Amino acid sequence: MPKPLRVMMVEDSENDAFLTIRALTKGGYEPEYQRVETAEAMRTALREKTWDIILCDYQLPQFSGLAAIALLKESGIDLPLIIVSGAIGEETAADCLRCGARDWVRKSNLSRLVPAIERELQEVESRSKRKRAEEELSESRRLLVDMERITKAGGWEYNVATDRVKWTDEVYRIHGVLPSAYDPNNVHNDISFYAPEDRSIIETAFRDAVEQGKPYDLELRFINATGERLWVRTIGHPEYQGDHVVRVHGNFMDITERRKAEEALRTSEWFLKSTLDGLAYHIAVLDDRGEIILTNKAYCDFAERNGIEPRAVSEGINYLTACDTASGEHSQEAGPFAEGIREVLSGKHRYFELEYPCHSPDEKRWFCGRVTPIIGEGPRRVVVAHENITERKHAEEALRLSEENFRRSLTESPLGVRIVTIGGNTIYANLAILDIYGYVSIEELETTPAEKRYTPESFAGHEIRKEKRKRGDDVPSEYEISIVRKNGEVRHLQVLRKEILWDGEKQFQVIYHDLTEHKQAEEKVKASRLQLRALYKRLQKIREEERLLVAREIHDLMGGGLTGLKMDLSWLLRKLRDTDPHEVRDACQDKIASANALIDQMISEVRRISTALRPSILDDLGLIAALEWQLAEFTNRTAIPHEFTTTFEYIALDEHTAVAVFRIFQEALTNVVRHARATKVTVDLREGEKSLFTADSFVLEISDNGRGITREELLNRDSLGLLGMKERVLAFGGDISIYGEPGGGTSLVLKIPRRPGEAA
Repeated sequence: MPKPLRVMMVEDSENDAFLTIRALTKGGYEPEYQRVETAEAMRTALREKTWDIILCDYQLPQFSGLAAIALLKESGIDLPLIIVSGAIGEETAADCLRCGARDWVRKSNLSRLVPAIERELQEVESRSKRKRAEEELSESRRLLVDMERITKAGGWEYNVATDRVKWTDEVYRIHGVLPSAYDPNNVHNDISFYAPEDRSIIETAFRDAVEQGKPYDLELRFINATGERLWVRTIGHPEYQGDHVVRVHGNFMDITERRKAEEALRTSEWFLKSTLDGLAYHIAVLDDRGEIILTNKAYCDFAERNGIEPRAVSEGINYLTACDTASGEHSQEAGPFAEGIREVLSGKHRYFELEYPCHSPDEKRWFCGRVTPIIGEGPRRVVVAHENITERKHAEEALRLSEENFRRSLTESPLGVRIVTIGGNTIYANLAILDIYGYVSIEELETTPAEKRYTPESFAGHEIRKEKRKRGDDVPSEYEISIVRKNGEVRHLQVLRKEILWDGEKQFQVIYHDLTEHKQAEEKVKASRLQLRALYKRLQKIREEERLLVAREIHDLMGGGLTGLKMDLSWLLRKLRDTDPHEVRDACQDKIASANALIDQMISEVRRISTALRPSILDDLGLIAALEWQLAEFTNRTAIPHEFTTTFEYIALDEHTAVAVFRIFQEALTNVVRHARATKVTVDLREGEKSLFTADSFVLEISDNGRGITREELLNRDSLGLLGMKERVLAFGGDISIYGEPGGGTSLVLKIPRRPGEAA
């Protein structure tokens, strides 16, 4: 049967092509061919069809055999090309073969063509099989390398006769070396990669494998060439030839991640066990059959304390069976608890809880058993935890008694108490609240409209608070109201409202404290204080007026008289200068001069006393000038320097306030001299800080650098100077603060209110 053959003919002669095809047909082929004459035609034929062989003439008008060979190489197709030419020498044929032609046949000897084609087709098939085998081998090697890389496992072999070692690529990688940079044939060097504490183990195992044929499988610590510490698993299998070991081969794996995971698992299990043992709950973990697989210390201790056999509650015991067969006091709770465990194990319920008594001969006890599933893959498991709730039960009982006592105390409380809902409805009221409002029953109180029970101002506040509560706004929990009793009497109450639990529901407790008597007493005290302040101001005014009168009288009467006397003496002195005899004149002159000096001294003292009683500069030039004058007098008298600063040129205060401020200033300077041991005094008069909540004011600050006033001195009630200053401040509605630190000096800050019409 003719064999099919796909032939591309690079030929410009149709006759020669016909002769070639006929020779192929005679040789047993059934050729399918295409004739091309140019490079483009050949390129298109290669791209569009699959060929078995190319028969190429050497010389064509627009193409050549060498050009065809080059074009075939360029295409990358493995296809035999045979030169079939009528005029080609051996030298040219040799050039074609060197360039890539597989053979050459003369057109005059086409009998050689079929054998040449058969040989080349066989060669192509052979090359194809070899290429496929190489590709499969390469793919196998790639898969092996990938497998080694993924599993972090390599292979090795030791030849006993040649003392040579072979490693796969993964073994080199685990060692942290390159095949080109490390020779594994020195076994001693290979073993040096193992951690010092494990080297003797691998040395012994390898030696026994070579000398005694003992296989080994070890997990050892390892340090690679980069210094990284690893865990490796090394396996060695001896290979015999007769009675002798000729080779040892095996596997070498990086198991670091596995060892870390195992260590993490051990740590996790230890942590879980430690955590469970640290809990006060009695905990058992059950598998899907209800068998105990883990218990904590509290669970075992409880069993031991209550005389339960350890094997009855230890791991491996079926918890459900133990519950089903339970007997004795309180065993009736075991059945429902076992059923709850089964429902959680089956997935019917996600959680189960049961409270039950478990009394001992010594005490009454209650426990709460809880069952929760362990979420995860694998068989379903549950955690059974028993919590001792005895204290809670006792606390609940104590709470119940406390609530009874609480309600009894509310009923008997002298304060009015109501329990109201969020909507404001009264659900409880004690007797005191009825007494405060003057009603005989809670129904009468509730049915009376709110606007009749409040004064107009308090009712408006009540409505505002109610609207805020509806909106969820913050409302003060403590406030004052004014109510109208049933008899029309107005009472003032302090109200405290807070959230409580009443019969297990959230309600509000409202406590009413009657402040009426307290308010009345406050008003009386306030009126009394106002009277005392008015009296003090009046006394201060009278004292200042008396001082002013005394100063004027001293100045006008004594000063004037002394001045006239001085003038008379001066006149007499002038007359005596012309008087004889000489001795009398000298004596009179001395006496008159002495009297004149005494009169000067009296005039100076009169002026000093008059100024101290009421410095005229305060009335004539105002407060700032008076302060500056007083500071100058202070420095002249004590030699203590001072510094005065102000942002004002003039301050207009009413007379009483200006005098009070000046007297406080004088007292402060006196205290510096008496107590401070200071070397400097600083005075600052400035504008007070302004805000939405404080009135305008002036601030006078007096500071020294002395020893500093102590807390005991500030609190000393016998300090008349400090008390006097505070009383003067209260009189004009100001504020005074004094502070100091040991060794840091003392400061007095006086705030002077600015009233309408007072300007700086």
